[in-house]
Amino acid sequence: MSTINSHVSTSTIGGRGTTLDAIQMVNACNQLNEVKEKMSQEWKLGEISRCHSFLSSRS
Repeated sequence: MSTINSHVSTSTIGGRGTTLDAIQMVNACNQLNEVKEKMSQEWKLGEISRCHSFLSSRS
């Protein structure tokens, strides 16, 4: 994540990249974060259902 942020900084400050490049990088970062968040939520739901079925089977 930090490597992407530093790349965005150098591309805008260094003048080699365009603002559009930086915007695309930021968009890619945001999409990556959304995917990680979704995976995290799905993992938590999976853990909850696994615990629930484990507890149900013990009673």
